[in-house]
Amino acid sequence: METGSGLRLLGLTTYPFYLLHETLGGFVLYRTDGLGLNHYLGIFIAMLVVGAIAFWVAWYAEPALRNRLKRLIAAPQPVSAAPA
Repeated sequence: METGSGLRLLGLTTYPFYLLHETLGGFVLYRTDGLGLNHYLGIFIAMLVVGAIAFWVAWYAEPALRNRLKRLIAAPQPVSAAPA
């Protein structure tokens, strides 16, 4: 992977991170607090979990969905027969 593409992927990860951080991060933090872990450790774990999932979305899920939608849109539409 080139440096430029790595930086681009890191940049593309920021939006999924933004979308996931409150809900998923809050859930992880709630669960780690329930387990009695140190609050700062819980924050660290929540950041790792949200970051990993956001990276996966930017690296795999979003490009796969984009390619599938492109194929779907570019697929030839069936031609209906002209009325007789």
